Amino acid sequence: MMASSKKTKYKETEIGPIPEEWEVSRLGDYFPIKTGKRDANFSSPDGNYPFFTCAQNILRCNEYSFEGDALLLSGNGDFNMKKYSGKFDAYQRTYVLIPHDKDERDFLFYAMKHHLPRITEGSRGSVISFLTKGMIEDFQFGCPTNKAERKKIAEILSSLDDKIELNRKMNKTLEEIAQALFKRWFVDFEFPVSPTPPAGGGEGGGGRGYKSSGGKMLDSELGLIPEGWNVSALSEVSNITIGRTPPRIQEQWFSLCQDDIKWISIRDLGNSGVYVKKTSEYLTREAVDIFKIPVIPKNTVIVSFKLTLGRVAITTEDMLSNEAIAHIRLKRNNLSTEYIYLALKRFDYSSLGSTSSIATAVNSQSVKSIPLLIPEGEINRIFSEIIKPLFERISKNSIEIDNLSIIRDSILPRLMNGKIRTSI
Repeated sequence: MMASSKKTKYKETEIGPIPEEWEVSRLGDYFPIKTGKRDANFSSPDGNYPFFTCAQNILRCNEYSFEGDALLLSGNGDFNMKKYSGKFDAYQRTYVLIPHDKDERDFLFYAMKHHLPRITEGSRGSVISFLTKGMIEDFQFGCPTNKAERKKIAEILSSLDDKIELNRKMNKTLEEIAQALFKRWFVDFEFPVSPTPPAGGGEGGGGRGYKSSGGKMLDSELGLIPEGWNVSALSEVSNITIGRTPPRIQEQWFSLCQDDIKWISIRDLGNSGVYVKKTSEYLTREAVDIFKIPVIPKNTVIVSFKLTLGRVAITTEDMLSNEAIAHIRLKRNNLSTEYIYLALKRFDYSSLGSTSSIATAVNSQSVKSIPLLIPEGEINRIFSEIIKPLFERISKNSIEIDNLSIIRDSILPRLMNGKIRTSI
């Protein structure tokens, strides 16, 4: 990105000061505004097209009503925005914005993302629960008059988002490779002929380089396993603690300050990948002491066992959690954090049963009794040597995602208010 050496001069407008070379623009002049017409029953898990709703996740469907380079804006909830190119359909109360000029789509995406808090303000300045068509159409914002400048702003921000998305896809692929290796070794009981992974780091072409375990198979709680292997309860190989929540009525224990200690919720697990790095809330250090909240050490596997069962992640620093999350701290040196993570990701939590008629849940004793396959020592050591580099790469990618996100979020407002000008 090249910044202009010319000092930006500002002019006063009805929306406040904007660069002299910019103008006040109206969103409705850039695109027609349509809404989705479908209800939730329209979705199909194996559909051919994306189905956009007011939620962050994207469903699938078998028919489409829209086609083009579009922006999707939820009309309620957290008012999230997405962009998509191609054929798709949309849920009721999801706004579909297809710009007259497709080359403007990305700039408008970032402009709206930056101004979204103002777009969703009501007439009295409070955020409302439903976004109207008129609020989008009539919203005014400062905009470069030069299309080349608008394009350059979009290119800068898109390049950061593209790298973030590439890292996310890479992490997804790396985790899939790890899961495939785990299944081959500890479900199918097929092992590499040599202690090194196949060429390319994957499973090997058509199974080449692998052989079945051979030898005697013994019956166990988990079915047939190789002779010399064992099945142990999770509590036998780890110390298991449960998180805790201070009284919500006493707000002084909860914080948004990064100097306090990150406090993990089930929602935070849903927003994380393999490694949990961000939390929506923190707890004060005083709260930890007073309510004796267990501190989760770095590199600990955690798993949710209430409301949403079986969300699994690994901590990246000393952290805390609420009472719906169990912390698995290994006692045995011959088992790795990565092995526990992969085993718990595959586990069928419905087999533990539900103890609540109000919400899906299992008790902590059920978590402690989860059966865990304990491989013969040499097999486990070799698997750990193969799998650790995959997780290390995932961790590095996750750190880069966070750093790129910080850069993007810091320059977005500066680009959109003219504090940073691009050379064109």
